[in-house]
Amino acid sequence: MDSFQPDILGDNRIVQAMTELLSSPAAEVRAMAARIRPDAKGDRDRTGFVFRLYRGADTQGWIDVDGDGKDVTLLDVRLDIRPVRLPDPGASPTTNAVPAATMIAPAGLR
Repeated sequence: MDSFQPDILGDNRIVQAMTELLSSPAAEVRAMAARIRPDAKGDRDRTGFVFRLYRGADTQGWIDVDGDGKDVTLLDVRLDIRPVRLPDPGASPTTNAVPAATMIAPAGLR
């Protein structure tokens, strides 16, 4: 089963996600990065990012098991980052369903 990290930009979270990728059977670790302002007006204000960390054929890693286990060295971890449009936090929900984030195509691909 793959893993999900809710706030990849939090303290040391990217290292924790890479360590989890290295030490678990998960094929990938996905994470979100979003800072939504309560006064968000435009689409740019509601843009978040989905991070996908995964192993490649040449991915290697070492964890210091003799110390406190916090020293990690990684080589050739793959990372994809996609922008997503998040729901408007100020909008009144019309149903109980939570709207999903939608992909934002890069300007050259629209």
